[in-house]
Amino acid sequence: MTLLGSSGSGKSTIMKQMDIIYQGGISEKNRYQQLVYENIYSAIADVVQHMNQNQYWSNFKYKGYENIANKIVSEWNCRATMPDHVGIVIEEIWSDSFVRSLVNLGKFVFSCDSSEYFLNNISRIGHPSYCPSDEDIIRGWCTSTGIYTQTFNIKSAQVEVIDTSGARSERRKWRHCFQPGMLVVFCVALTDYSQRLSEDKSASRMTDSLQLFKDIANSKELLESSMIIIFTKADHLRERIEKTPLSHSFVDYTGEDTFEAALSYIANRYLSLVVSRTKPIYTYVVDATNTEDVRSTFSEVYVEYMITSFRFENKEQSFHNRTILEHVQ
Repeated sequence: MTLLGSSGSGKSTIMKQMDIIYQGGISEKNRYQQLVYENIYSAIADVVQHMNQNQYWSNFKYKGYENIANKIVSEWNCRATMPDHVGIVIEEIWSDSFVRSLVNLGKFVFSCDSSEYFLNNISRIGHPSYCPSDEDIIRGWCTSTGIYTQTFNIKSAQVEVIDTSGARSERRKWRHCFQPGMLVVFCVALTDYSQRLSEDKSASRMTDSLQLFKDIANSKELLESSMIIIFTKADHLRERIEKTPLSHSFVDYTGEDTFEAALSYIANRYLSLVVSRTKPIYTYVVDATNTEDVRSTFSEVYVEYMITSFRFENKEQSFHNRTILEHVQ
């Protein structure tokens, strides 16, 4: 099984969940402290940068925080520790009603979907005795590089899972993972329509993801492979669609700005790119931060893979409608 998809689509999150589900949990949790701190610093850097660019500091409740905030961003970014005074300043900035209104009204979007989660937990994370929880680790994000392989026991079978980096510069390595008859799990972050590529700020992440999926789905090397699309971050889409209409990124979209309509449109955009395959493509909607959701989904994925491996000639390409509808309702 190979996890493919653009950067930030949820591949590494799913891999961490599989550690919890099939390996009995994540060991050595303290080694993830730096990852969590980096996510905190990245989140507050997004806020400070937006405040600087729009000259919003005059609206902040405490005068003089502009210099303090910029100093923290410049001096503490990517540090492995979080001193008490740094955590207090970050908490004060995030608790400000004006800053929160920028996020709540959709005037500002974090570069990472877990930023609000970490800032909401800054008091706990900033405590001297802090040790990352499973959820902290699952939600922690960093740019992956290279290819990582791990073997899990799923339904009494040994399954080799390959996690790949989604960065553009890393994708040329993917072909080394392709094997006849493998299961390809392509991950898509549903919020990517509203976010820009780090490598190209003029392009949306979803535009890049769509092109990537088109190349993968129609690759001659994978035509005989089973393929599944996993749509992640559905919970974030429910909130995002109310603030940022889908039509901002897809001018041809004329539907309602609801989760159901947006999900259907996005799923069809991906499936419409498939030219010809001998095996069907199934779609699932998964909350990658929910362990039980990932557990039940991959149990179904494994069964579906076993069925299509032996009987694919009798199946038609289609949505995995039951799973889609469960999340729509």
